Amino acid sequence: MKVKTGQPPEINLNPVHISKADGTAIELASIIDTEAVQSLINDFYRLVHIPMALFDLKGNVLVSAGWQDICTKFHRVNPETCKYCIESDQKLSLNVAPGKYKLYKCRNNIWDVVTPIMVEGQHIGNIFSGQFLFEDEPLDYELFRSQARKYGFNEEEYIKALEKIPRLSREDIDTGMAFFMTFANMISQLSYSNIKLSQSLAERDAVVEALQESEKREKARSDELAAVLDAVPVAVYTTHDPQALKITGNRLSCKWLRIPPGTNLSKSALEGEKPEFFKLFKDGVEIPPEKMPSQLSAAGIEVNDCELDIVSADGRIRHVLGNARPLRDENGNLRGSISAFIDITERKRVEEALRKSEEHLRLLSDNLPDSAVYQYTLDPDGSGCFQYVSAGIERLIGLNSRDILNDPSILYRIIPSQYMGELIEAGVRSAHELSDFDMELPVELPDGRLKWIRLNSRPRRLPEGRTIWDGVLTDITRLKRAEEVLRESESCRKVAEAVDTERRRFFDVLETLPVMIALLTPDHRIAFANRPFREMFGNSGNRHCFEHCFRNNEPCDSCKAYKILETGQPYHWEITTPEGRVFDTYNLPFIDVDGSRMTLEMDIDITERKAAEEMLRDSEEKYRNIVETANEIILITDNEAVINYANSKLVDMLEYPLDEVIGKPIWGFISKECIPAVRQNLEKRRQGISESYELKLIRKDGSPVWTFLNAKPLFDRNGSFTGVMSMLTDISKRKEAEEALANIETARKKEIHHRIKNNLQVISSLLDLQADQFKNREDIKDMEVLSAFRESQDRVISMALIHEELYRGSGFETLNFSPYIQELTENLFNTYSLGDTRITLSMDLEEDLFFNMDTAVPLGMIVNELVSNSLKHAFGGRDKGEICIQLYREKLTKFKSEESEGTVFVLKISDNGLGIPEIDVENLDSLGMQLVTSLVDQLDGKLELKRNNGTEFIIRFKVTDKENKVQFALKSSHTSK
Repeated sequence: MKVKTGQPPEINLNPVHISKADGTAIELASIIDTEAVQSLINDFYRLVHIPMALFDLKGNVLVSAGWQDICTKFHRVNPETCKYCIESDQKLSLNVAPGKYKLYKCRNNIWDVVTPIMVEGQHIGNIFSGQFLFEDEPLDYELFRSQARKYGFNEEEYIKALEKIPRLSREDIDTGMAFFMTFANMISQLSYSNIKLSQSLAERDAVVEALQESEKREKARSDELAAVLDAVPVAVYTTHDPQALKITGNRLSCKWLRIPPGTNLSKSALEGEKPEFFKLFKDGVEIPPEKMPSQLSAAGIEVNDCELDIVSADGRIRHVLGNARPLRDENGNLRGSISAFIDITERKRVEEALRKSEEHLRLLSDNLPDSAVYQYTLDPDGSGCFQYVSAGIERLIGLNSRDILNDPSILYRIIPSQYMGELIEAGVRSAHELSDFDMELPVELPDGRLKWIRLNSRPRRLPEGRTIWDGVLTDITRLKRAEEVLRESESCRKVAEAVDTERRRFFDVLETLPVMIALLTPDHRIAFANRPFREMFGNSGNRHCFEHCFRNNEPCDSCKAYKILETGQPYHWEITTPEGRVFDTYNLPFIDVDGSRMTLEMDIDITERKAAEEMLRDSEEKYRNIVETANEIILITDNEAVINYANSKLVDMLEYPLDEVIGKPIWGFISKECIPAVRQNLEKRRQGISESYELKLIRKDGSPVWTFLNAKPLFDRNGSFTGVMSMLTDISKRKEAEEALANIETARKKEIHHRIKNNLQVISSLLDLQADQFKNREDIKDMEVLSAFRESQDRVISMALIHEELYRGSGFETLNFSPYIQELTENLFNTYSLGDTRITLSMDLEEDLFFNMDTAVPLGMIVNELVSNSLKHAFGGRDKGEICIQLYREKLTKFKSEESEGTVFVLKISDNGLGIPEIDVENLDSLGMQLVTSLVDQLDGKLELKRNNGTEFIIRFKVTDKENKVQFALKSSHTSK
């Protein structure tokens, strides 16, 4: 195993490490055109018959040519000899310096050679050559025959393959490797250029993405204000159904198309209804209806950052950018979509203008006559490099711009040593003082010629401490020669011509610049104005600048341009013309070729930008005033319920200063009893549900304040929940009024029931007194009269008990009927005590049955009549008896009418007494039974009489659901209190 290293002619390699934008290492396969390289090495092999191949660092063969049969059919087939081949590849590729090669004889006794492929100091692959023997070394047939026998090869076929191996001289190898190393360096240089271009495109994309992110944040701010404002400067389109048959837009969207509000904008509408007054295009291709944003989102697809062109019927094109979101109902089913678009026509125009301007400036810098533009950076640690050198540098000094960027030292090597000290000193002074760098020095061109160049640049310091010079290298060789002629010749004509030529050349350069340039003399005259300046102000005619531009008779008081003549330092300021145009102005000290001191002024028209900035400030101020002067609290919280924004109304309502509110969780400002409900409602916000409800807040002094809250969830462009925007209205006075009215109504109803009860008790007392008077009179012997008085008294008491129950209870419209029956029957048993007869009462009453007055009064009187009748007549001559009362609802029976549905209740009153004779109940002469029949009719009920083992009255009556709703509502209210 033999190893030999070689060195070709010196090749420039620069150790600047590079990688992809995401930080991963560069792959060789990703930066070369394998097909083109394969074709190249095929031609090379046919020419010189030297095998070669390109490997990446993973051992993958990317391209190859001329591989020998002895390797492909023998060594690479046998596992052991193949292992030697792989070992050869690995050892060959180790520790080979850039620009050198390694010669290696593998354990299969074949020579191989390798040189690395480096891309700016990063090892990304290797160029292999090999599978040859030197022509000056004898061919050891016995050695190879022994190898054939050892590894089981066909000996004759193996020797034939051996004899086909190229026999090369060592000079051939040196020459071939010189080519391979040059080829590797060419791959490196081309690959580096492609990578730098890729990085530049990535940086541009990052800038565009940052611009888009900025626009989305502005849009999000508009969305937050949408709940407060009735109109927004955004075109909003609402799709009203999942099939997108109807789409309507807001005021701005209709204004764009000059159509009345409410017009159907859906291209998916039925035939005859499709709008024809606009078309949508994307990248110059008309969009079919099913691919339009509103239709896609109505089908459940979110659309983000969609750029479209809206073409109106009059041919006007509007560039728009927006998003579309599907709308779903409470069950999650699609019900339409909503989309919002902003007009980016002006932005597109500005971007296109900027692109053309950048392209124009690049072409200008690359084609400046006898000049080159550069940018040089000096880091705080003292290291420096060129960031940009225009292509004109090669015409100027014979060096390629890429070489200078890779190795700045090659530029210093062409400067004579006697000038290096002065150059370094001038650079240090410029960096320290941030003064202009202006120096003339000679350079030695690669062809031996000497040129004079002028370095002129201006430094600026970046926040991180780096210093950047933007400058121009100008060929002043002819100027130097002209100066030489001036010194040597007595003729001033040639000097004047040379000076005038240089001035014209310089003026030609200024003439092509896309900004306004003027040279001003110390006495305010315009010595030169380029084309953009003349287009704005006209030809100056060597007039004073204050006369030509501002129509003044003397220098302007506010003029700052001539400060540089005093300070020698550049000056930056703004100028406003009498017509109202605003210019961003740079004044620079300038020495003419004849030594005259002048002022170079560069003006950039920023009128439109200033107007746009002012409009933006006015818009933001208007919206801010609307929010700050609103009569409601406007609050924005993040996804953790922390307050991010609150207007000044919160200070007035809760008496907290804003610095004690911003950044605090909302829970510290909400009453404790409301916090669980607010936490539950916050989960609804996370689900995208807007809601309104009443909320009690706590002032700083601890006093409560009732508010009515409208809450809307906020989401970012990815659909992630970011917080809630809420508007809270003070309803404390309304709550106080409602409470006062409720208290007044409660007192009024209690008083009514109390007075009715008292009046009924007075009637009962009068009947009792009248009965006593009849009882003591000798002419009243019939007990029926006294009985009639007693029955009337019982009826009055039954009604009085109802009003007493309503007065005692908290409900005023309905009566809990079961306790009332218990008290009523207790009074009846006390009234009709039957001596020694033991009468027991059995009651089975459904609890919590609430009836209104229209049901409770007749039902109570029925109970009074039937129970008192049983007590008086059912148990004559008996020593004991039982009365049973049942009240329940029939669960499976319901009446239904056109007006309402109702529930059937059953009242059963029975006794085990003597029973009633077989007579028609409805035709009885008894006043009590007639009253019962009438009351059952009043209830719209049915009366049934059974005579099995006594008497049983069964009454079925209906209570409508409308009544039930009132009853149960009152019952719930009563229970909660």
